[in-house]
Amino acid sequence: IPASAIAEIPDNLDIILAGAQTLPYLTAYYGLVPRGNIKAGETILITGALGQVGFAAMSIARWKGCNCIALVHSKEDKQAAIELGWKAVESSADNLSATILALNNGKKIDVIFNSLGNLLWDNYISILAEFGRIITIGAKPGNREAMVNLFELYRANQTIIGINSVHLDFVENALLLNEMRSGFIDGSLLPLNISPETTFSLDHASEAYQLVLAGSGGRRVVLTM
Repeated sequence: IPASAIAEIPDNLDIILAGAQTLPYLTAYYGLVPRGNIKAGETILITGALGQVGFAAMSIARWKGCNCIALVHSKEDKQAAIELGWKAVESSADNLSATILALNNGKKIDVIFNSLGNLLWDNYISILAEFGRIITIGAKPGNREAMVNLFELYRANQTIIGINSVHLDFVENALLLNEMRSGFIDGSLLPLNISPETTFSLDHASEAYQLVLAGSGGRRVVLTM
């Protein structure tokens, strides 16, 4: 592995906590910054904002000076997001598009960070601004096809961006992690918590993997050596 593939751990994170941030933060940062080209002052709608990648995306977009709106699943999630100081809306809200726009003073949304596939696609299209981008990081089976009016898309200079960070090599990963380092150090980027219940020694790796397969409830699963 070349030296350029090594990322420096932020001074305020230990190696275990730092290691737990890499995949969610890399996915979110890669989608929002080099691919989504977010700019200070833009409004970003982030789906699943209390999930691991969604939380990282909220943290990154706020760090970059964007106006962020968290799209969450339930009233309880909305309250949790508000307690974090976020603007938030639940996905089951009546007249969802109008509710989202109301949180942006009636203006359309510049960037939508989408992890829900086609579930709210019509809403996304209706609220996307001119020169807007939809960044898609996931689509479960059954939610993978979406209709797009290509005429309206190109007339509005809009873009749909697919994100798969698996294609990044070690050097590219290290570069992105090092770009985020200062954000962790100054407290702008909030680390995802790790739990003793989801932290395993290497000799219990099979148990850790079974937890990943079963679903960890949004918690990071960590292996220590």
